[in-house]
Amino acid sequence: MVAVVLRLRLALWAASLRRDRWRVVVLVLGGLYGLGVTAGVVVGLAALAAAPADVARGVVVVGGAVLVLAWTVVPVVAFGVDPSLDPARFATLPVEPRRLVVGLLLAALVGVPGVLTLVVGLGSALPWAGRGAAAGLPAVAAGLLGGVLGVLTAVAAGRLLTAAAAVVLARRRAQEAVAVLVVLSLVAAGPALAAVTARGVTVPRPGALVDVLAWTPPGLAWAVGADVAAGAAGTAALRLGLAAAVLALLLVGWTAVLGRRLAGRAGAGGAEAPSGRAPGRHGRGPHLPDGARWAVAARCLRYWRRDPRYLVAAAGGLLLPLGLGALAVAGALPVPLLWTAGALAGLVLGTALHNDVALDGPAFWSHLAVGVRGVDDRAGRVLAQLLWALPTTAAVALGGAAAAVAAGRAAGAGGPGPDGPVAEAAWAAGSLASAVALLLAGTAVSSVLSAVRPYPAQAADESPFGSPSGAALPGALAQSLVLLGTGVLALPALVAALLGVVWQPAAAVVALALALGGGAVQVVAGVRAGGALVDRRGPELLAAVRRDR
Repeated sequence: MVAVVLRLRLALWAASLRRDRWRVVVLVLGGLYGLGVTAGVVVGLAALAAAPADVARGVVVVGGAVLVLAWTVVPVVAFGVDPSLDPARFATLPVEPRRLVVGLLLAALVGVPGVLTLVVGLGSALPWAGRGAAAGLPAVAAGLLGGVLGVLTAVAAGRLLTAAAAVVLARRRAQEAVAVLVVLSLVAAGPALAAVTARGVTVPRPGALVDVLAWTPPGLAWAVGADVAAGAAGTAALRLGLAAAVLALLLVGWTAVLGRRLAGRAGAGGAEAPSGRAPGRHGRGPHLPDGARWAVAARCLRYWRRDPRYLVAAAGGLLLPLGLGALAVAGALPVPLLWTAGALAGLVLGTALHNDVALDGPAFWSHLAVGVRGVDDRAGRVLAQLLWALPTTAAVALGGAAAAVAAGRAAGAGGPGPDGPVAEAAWAAGSLASAVALLLAGTAVSSVLSAVRPYPAQAADESPFGSPSGAALPGALAQSLVLLGTGVLALPALVAALLGVVWQPAAAVVALALALGGGAVQVVAGVRAGGALVDRRGPELLAAVRRDR
């Protein structure tokens, strides 16, 4: 069974490369980048052979524990990134979970990340080479064994947590809640680290921390080589046995969860449990006028309310400015940066639609089947976004301005920032103008770019934090283009807002006029240009999103 799973993994991987040349490009570039990073890590590990034993031990144990935690957490956050390893695909096959687990464990190492991780794990034995003929060779052998055991533990922990998450996150609401919690955690991490750094919190005894970490499941295997090099063969044997027991427990737990998942999926025939709603009833949104573009807007508004991918994009546009404010309050960033909170929100939300057709996926065929005009398709998506994003961005800009004014007044005169009510009003108007200009300019550019060539996007039932294979390079190119285009279109309003701050406050009024008037013209032009592309290239767009799935 192990050989069958490995051959299947290689066949699926080769087929995906033949289907899309972008995947080959990304594989080569990613492989070269990963190879360079791995080579640097291996060279650093080899250099530790000349370092004191306690330093080498600390680096290997801490680095190995971080590697295990990374393999444990990342697959859950990026759930669905590697669908070829989804155990649900084996639900209809007569295969025992315990045999399938071994194949999936080894198949997880087939690929660039797995191979490079295994190289790093084997390289963790290099610091014990050259530490004396008596202890050097046994220590290197123990380090190799511990490295392999540590890598297998990392993969098994990640797969166990992923399988458990697949059961817990079977419901859409659970996926949405986890997505929001992850975004909140990421945003809160910055202020927390800044507060810790500002307070000067340090570890009083790093050696004691390494000793404790070496007896925890993530660090057990990585300390075996150091124990043999130090002459503590008994401790090394005990630690190796505990590490093997941890791996065995992970495999047993993974087998149990996998068996339950396969039995449940086979019994349900692969169908999701009914939600209790009538078909086609997804909740009533705001009352919108009749017409094709408003029908598209109603559908997209439902996405903004219910789809985790859209929810994460909206949360990023709102929570990033909040994180900026929290960092400023914590003293990690200058308080005047609060004036840019609205611009940051406008930039993130304005560029959110640059790959909107790919998020539709094969369902985009419905627009073509009923003959929705391209301009109505573009206008509906833009209306759905601006109905909530425009007032939200304005509120973030004015809220950041109010917070900056309050902080400036509390700090007293003489600091950076506006001086007097007129200057404060000009700064607030400039902040609002910058936010609106970036939002409308990004929306205009996205309306055109999303009709050119969508790049691979995660499906609706996959993690919103994932990135499908082949999406890295075209995604980076598309995002660079949309940011460049947004900056160029918003430049007049941004310059006028800057002049209102540093030169003449009346220029802030001009900035507002440019942001609203010029932005409206840009959105209309972007909708028309993007609509013409959809009319002309609709079948090609559908073929692209089908091929990327």
